Amino acid sequence: MPIDVVNIQDRLDDLEARLFSKHKHMASIYEITNAINTGIEVTKLYDYYKICLTSFLGIDDFVLYHYQDGWSIASSMQKELSPEIKIDLPVALKYKYNSKIDDGDIIKIGGYQYVLPVYLDDVAVSVALIGQLKNNETGNEDYLIQYAQVITNIIVMAIENKRLLEKELEDNEMKKELELASKIQGMLIPKKLPKNHLYEFAGLYLPHRNIGGDYYDVININKDEFIFCLGDISGKGVSAALVMANLQAYLNASPPIELDNGRALVDRLNEKILNITNGEKFITLFIAKYNLLTHELTYLNAGHNPPFLYNNGEFIRLDKGCALLGILEHIPIVHTQKIKLKPNATVFCYTDGLTELENNSSEMYGEERLAHFLEANIHQSSDDLVKHLYAHLIDYKGNRDFSDDVSVLIGRFF
Repeated sequence: MPIDVVNIQDRLDDLEARLFSKHKHMASIYEITNAINTGIEVTKLYDYYKICLTSFLGIDDFVLYHYQDGWSIASSMQKELSPEIKIDLPVALKYKYNSKIDDGDIIKIGGYQYVLPVYLDDVAVSVALIGQLKNNETGNEDYLIQYAQVITNIIVMAIENKRLLEKELEDNEMKKELELASKIQGMLIPKKLPKNHLYEFAGLYLPHRNIGGDYYDVININKDEFIFCLGDISGKGVSAALVMANLQAYLNASPPIELDNGRALVDRLNEKILNITNGEKFITLFIAKYNLLTHELTYLNAGHNPPFLYNNGEFIRLDKGCALLGILEHIPIVHTQKIKLKPNATVFCYTDGLTELENNSSEMYGEERLAHFLEANIHQSSDDLVKHLYAHLIDYKGNRDFSDDVSVLIGRFF
């Protein structure tokens, strides 16, 4: 039988064309992976993707969707620019593997012919829709779709890895910032509070996730007077800790001896806080001055939870004052109150993280429950009262975490 030289040559030419095409595809994969290893930018990766699809497959219409806080178009060519093209993305996402799109779905997916999904841990993170394969040198449609899928996988996973790495770096940086803020806060909250034969203080500080915006302190003015305060800065984290640091430094540098003149004190503190925060944060503050000679307590409450005062056998709430600080340029109404304390009088100051603490049934602790606890335990020493309150709160919240800072400052006067 004579040899068909022409037919053999055609087959050789065909094999050579296929081999050359596959060589180009392998070279493109090598080039992309090499670029990824050099830390190429995300925008350049999308450029590589577009080149592979247009140059090696001859695709002049494709769209690549990527999920990051929602689905959006990451790369595309031509078709997405046409306003009449409508793509029903949920229809495309029902395809779990690279596939030729069913005839019934083609119109819903804007006329595209193939779908290439990318999954990470069984969750779709990307999906490519492509049109006709025009440079089909191999004559093998399955092979070309597989090549397009490989390129899509490489590009998408490289971008996902970059995103995860950036998030890890951000998380590490945030962790460092929180550790710094925690150290700042730890230096500002007094480790020891004064105790003597005339008065004693005790405190409880439970910051939310190790960093919060609460602050309390006891500051001497002179040998006969001192002030004590408890504040709550809006927000958490580094910014709240820095605002708290400014407030602490300011109060210690210039103790408000003019507490009897509430207007002067409020204007001074409000201006200072506005300058620090530019109105972006506010502070609720309870501040009081005690005179050892007269046994008089003068206080001002700037929008804070009214402390409980147990005095002469009865409870009252210390609610006279003004609006919270750091919101208004001028606070219109300011009141202070002066009360003479009897022996064993106790002031119980707290932040709203205590009363808003929730149990396993999502029920808030509330002021009524706090009032009952104080009625039953007010005759204990300040330290014992703090210990029993802590155990009481831990028992109440059950498995729930603290959702906000919890701070308590207790002063007993003999």
